[in-house]
Amino acid sequence: MKPVLILLAFIASAIPTHAQYPWDPHPQGEGIAGFNTYSHTWKIIKTRGSIKGTVIKFTKEMRGCGDVVSSSVAILKRLHDTIRVIMICNGTVLLPGQQVTIKVAKWHPGFGPGLPMDSEYFMEQKKKGLYVYRVNEFDETVSKTVFGRPVYN
Repeated sequence: MKPVLILLAFIASAIPTHAQYPWDPHPQGEGIAGFNTYSHTWKIIKTRGSIKGTVIKFTKEMRGCGDVVSSSVAILKRLHDTIRVIMICNGTVLLPGQQVTIKVAKWHPGFGPGLPMDSEYFMEQKKKGLYVYRVNEFDETVSKTVFGRPVYN
């Protein structure tokens, strides 16, 4: 019995805890994404159909879809608010100032798609001993989020 308890204690001590990481590898938010420091504060809003807005920031996916599900992220300014749009497997590039219509997805994945990362910011923070994963400077301030795709007429 004693060897079993020692083995269990050894295994339990090897399991990483949140305190060992300065970032949360599995955010407790709405399953939006892993490896993003701020994604647990993002709120998926329930809306139907499409939304229109002006692109104020677009971050292209780091690599094309294939064996890994990746996504692009657009920040849209609407009449009364600003919203984040996560576009899974999107090869389209949106430009700041561009007026777009986004068809909102009826569902969102139960897993976190790969998000683009601001690697320059990450390296700046790493020099300070911090590990901050973000898509862009809007990660902290924009919480409303939808999954969707640009619509072209």
